[in-house]
Amino acid sequence: MISALYDAAPVSRTIPYPKPPLSTDDLVLRRFRRDDFALAQANDTDPSTARWLNPLPASTGEEVVRFNERARRQGNTLVLTIADKESDAYLGEILLFSRQWQVAELAYLVLPSARGRGLAPTAVRLMSTWAFDRLGAQRLQLMVAVENESSHRVAEKNGYRREGVLRSAYEVRGARADMVMYSRLPGDPAFA
Repeated sequence: MISALYDAAPVSRTIPYPKPPLSTDDLVLRRFRRDDFALAQANDTDPSTARWLNPLPASTGEEVVRFNERARRQGNTLVLTIADKESDAYLGEILLFSRQWQVAELAYLVLPSARGRGLAPTAVRLMSTWAFDRLGAQRLQLMVAVENESSHRVAEKNGYRREGVLRSAYEVRGARADMVMYSRLPGDPAFA
């Protein structure tokens, strides 16, 4: 439960939104909005992205916003849009999943047209720092498909340590996939 990330006797299980929003000169991590849905859906079906994801059920932007908010309030998942700082345009997403007491997992995706700009490593760095500092996380983890070289680089750039391969750990589009587990602890060396 992510509620345990707050303190020993949490008042609420809700995962808070970062305040102020996490940002750099180039990007901001903000709430997912219904007007992000069309680009998010297109990204999820793009072949270079879809190979790593399970298809989402057909829905609307409003349904996705309600689903995300319900998951956040229940302490399960925080979904943030990776947006361009200047235009506020959707460029991707970063998610924080509660796994167990003081443990959370991150996942991310970036539009094909926005790749190569360092958005994923920056978003992971911002979210990791916030989860350690604000939520009191004691372990953050990333699960990366063995063949997903770009995501391996994102993990390594952020000081995540490769722990090993989890065989048949995840189902992607009806097939079992081996995943590499990466972790980061609060006392690990500074981000690369």
